[in-house]
Amino acid sequence: MIALRNKIRRKRALQITLLSILVICSPYALKGQKTKQKAGQKKAEGIGITALPFLNYNDDLGAVYGARLIGTYYESNHSPYRYRFWAEYLNSSLSYEKHSVFFEYLTKDNATIKVEQGYKKNIVARYYGSGNFQDIRRIQRTIGEEDPPLAIGPNILREEQDPLGLSSDEIIDSQDRYYSYDYRNSYLETSYETWLAPKNLKVLVGLIKQSYRINSFYNKTESGNIEPNIPTYIDIHQPLGYDAVIDDEPKSINLLRFALAFDSRPRKENLSPSSGIFTDIHYENSSENISSNYDYSNLSFTWRHYLEISPAFWKKQKMKSIFAYRVLARNTSSGTVPFFEEGKIRSINETTEGVGGVHGVRGYPSNQFVDKFITIANFELRHSFLQSEIFGYSEFQALIFYDIGRVAPSRGEWEAKDFHAAYGLGGSMFWHKKSIIQVFFGFSEFHSYTSLNLSHSF
Repeated sequence: MIALRNKIRRKRALQITLLSILVICSPYALKGQKTKQKAGQKKAEGIGITALPFLNYNDDLGAVYGARLIGTYYESNHSPYRYRFWAEYLNSSLSYEKHSVFFEYLTKDNATIKVEQGYKKNIVARYYGSGNFQDIRRIQRTIGEEDPPLAIGPNILREEQDPLGLSSDEIIDSQDRYYSYDYRNSYLETSYETWLAPKNLKVLVGLIKQSYRINSFYNKTESGNIEPNIPTYIDIHQPLGYDAVIDDEPKSINLLRFALAFDSRPRKENLSPSSGIFTDIHYENSSENISSNYDYSNLSFTWRHYLEISPAFWKKQKMKSIFAYRVLARNTSSGTVPFFEEGKIRSINETTEGVGGVHGVRGYPSNQFVDKFITIANFELRHSFLQSEIFGYSEFQALIFYDIGRVAPSRGEWEAKDFHAAYGLGGSMFWHKKSIIQVFFGFSEFHSYTSLNLSHSF
């Protein structure tokens, strides 16, 4: 157990060190971005190439690092550009990988065509089961003998629970992958977006083609461990989608997408809006008709509202205070969604993974709570308190937040009580009103969550 505690301390020290490095290095990663065009200056035409290092961190994936090569083609009579493409190569300290190429084309009538092809590998993917209490029961030390066959991890480790006479370290070795699985995901995403007549309404039509290969950690011995892994959670419970493990072959999930969005936020404040509403309805369907191995449909709804607090007062102080909130719900209305897609909540411009993670309840890991009906609400107070010319124009923002969420087997079984809650604080830094780095620390009753990323949480 002493060795385990030392391991945890070393991990926490590494996290703090990585966060410090990312905070120091991130301004240099963004320093080369294009600055604002001066009044009267002729707009540049032609193609511009930029290479940027990618630096990120969250507790799900560890430190994410890599590079992105961006090409942008500008035309004098087309704003902000005519087309853009990039290629990126990403890895993480926890062996997550993402490699992709992306192309975006803006038509003369302001429609947008996007195409992205890529590959993801995640050997730290986790599935805790469906419902609101599966992992909390583990942490509260109330799991019965039938689930799992031994004590799970150091939180509820008791020598008398081990019928095999293994040492504490051997028990931990054999069970540290109990909630984990390994996936490889090849994908192709295409979409067409266009603004409708009022210019605040946007419609999206798209297709996502995916191929998943799923592997269990059962009977595999991790590097540095003594004992092979016992049957994992997915091996014991065999949720929908476990056939991907049994068949040991890729499974296809192809999704037709339709979305309608209303956006009244100021266009010039797209990174950190101070007013306006963004709401969208997103529908996706997977079926055998488009060569999917699973049949199901998801309907999601998002509502975001941004309110500036006492603007006249704070403007005199050269500051700004904004209250922002988001309400999100997703319903799987029919079919058999596999466990490795069960937590996915897609909207017109983002993807959330269950009640947790960077875009969910920010005190729990991603996919901590999943089910067919998922709800999340985020409340955030953002206060811009300093403007500076460091690395060009920059603005600093502090934030505090409170998040809640809950899942249910169906919409009819959902109840407005016993929400999973988290709270926290953080800060953001903006460059040239075009780039952002945000760091936050979230806390819940059972977990904590740290993130440093290149975007707002919502």
